[in-house]
Amino acid sequence: MKKKHVSIVMVVMFLVAFSFHNARAEGWEQSYHAGTFDKNRNYMGGTELMFLTSHKGKLYAATSLWMDVIPLAFSNGAQVLVKESAGDAWKLDYQTGRNIKRVDNLASITFGTDGNGNKLSQPVNLLVAGLGYYNYYFPLTIAATVAVRDDATNKWFTTDLITPDKPQYEVTVRAIGTHKDKTTGVDRVFAGAYPGGIFSGVYDAAASGQIRWDSTPEFSGVNYVDEHDIPISDFRVMSFGECNGELYAAIKPAIFKRVDGPTPTWVRVFEYTTFEDYSPAGANSLMRALTAIANPKGDGEVLLMTYQGVGAKIVYLDPSDNNTITTDLDLREFLKEQWGADWEMCQKNNNDNIVAAFNDMVPVTDQKTGEDLLLMGIFSPCKPDAAWYLIRHPDSSYTLHEIPYIFNLHGWPKRLQGTRTIRISPFAEDNDQVLYFGGFNVGTKSGHNTAWIYSVDIDTALGISQNQ
Repeated sequence: MKKKHVSIVMVVMFLVAFSFHNARAEGWEQSYHAGTFDKNRNYMGGTELMFLTSHKGKLYAATSLWMDVIPLAFSNGAQVLVKESAGDAWKLDYQTGRNIKRVDNLASITFGTDGNGNKLSQPVNLLVAGLGYYNYYFPLTIAATVAVRDDATNKWFTTDLITPDKPQYEVTVRAIGTHKDKTTGVDRVFAGAYPGGIFSGVYDAAASGQIRWDSTPEFSGVNYVDEHDIPISDFRVMSFGECNGELYAAIKPAIFKRVDGPTPTWVRVFEYTTFEDYSPAGANSLMRALTAIANPKGDGEVLLMTYQGVGAKIVYLDPSDNNTITTDLDLREFLKEQWGADWEMCQKNNNDNIVAAFNDMVPVTDQKTGEDLLLMGIFSPCKPDAAWYLIRHPDSSYTLHEIPYIFNLHGWPKRLQGTRTIRISPFAEDNDQVLYFGGFNVGTKSGHNTAWIYSVDIDTALGISQNQ
């Protein structure tokens, strides 16, 4: 009996030692894995790591509990975590209500004016979260809500943008953006509520969370139909992006531009119309990560974006050329070249719904070459156990990279399954030379405590690729 106990202890010690030994792999380090406690004994969980965001020298992370296979009735909702320095461990910063299953957006925004366009004595920097309710069995009448952090008190304040008039299976604020109105000179924040539309807010020191939101949406889909005469009623805003000083929004299956002024309007500038581009796979999301880049063909900027689904591509919209769309990368053909037989099997199983740049594209400078690069996470059912990311080079070429899995006793199941978010370290001691990656995508499989964050030096991240 004594020998049995000794054997068990030795096995446990071996597993723990193996876990610590492998907390680093090929330059990568595990920063966070769900299913742990912070120094204040707060439990930190999550099926997905939705967002990494830098704010006032700290790194914040947004989690999700969507499709948790252990949905305990008394379990808490999604969380916002914080890492205050390079040497600090993650800790809980904001615990949402139990009905909030995802923090769908986390944005650090800055106001330079008040609601009348008057310049503030000092810019005001706020951390804003978009909250999401998801339950496809029990619809609720629940509000689309934003939460704002008060950095002076370390508290969060919530504002309900709109409450649907009937129970919903999904209510969320998926997209948050900012823009200075060119006509009024007012700095504004925008939130895409589903259902509801696009809401706008201005800085107001007296308002809850210091943002005064408009009581009605600036733009909604009530009267909009697409070119197939299909009503666009759900109006799910996936992304905002500025290009050439104009604000754009991606709302399936179209791109809209804001016309600034005291009574702003939104006009449709582009819409997918082919069967492939309009296919049901991924149609709830369609276009993601609107990002301005230098025009490859001329002056000014174009709007780069990813298209999700069986027709997955990375494309750009050129406002100077009648809003034409140019394919920057055909993701299906690219991954077919990289993965060969694995990709062919996906095609046979009709399982190639690719997601690239879940939230945004992250600009990074390669210190060795001086090149300005864009990093974006990727998920493909063809390689569901792995986490991948793309690097876009200045010549519009792309390289594919894989994040190595690091053994962890908390990990269940043992896979990374998708890179949702990437961020440059905000910590001074890292000198912009460390990157943080986070993820797990439960769009195809349930999980429990599967959210992860890894860190890596920039040279390793920009180094060996699948292509080489």
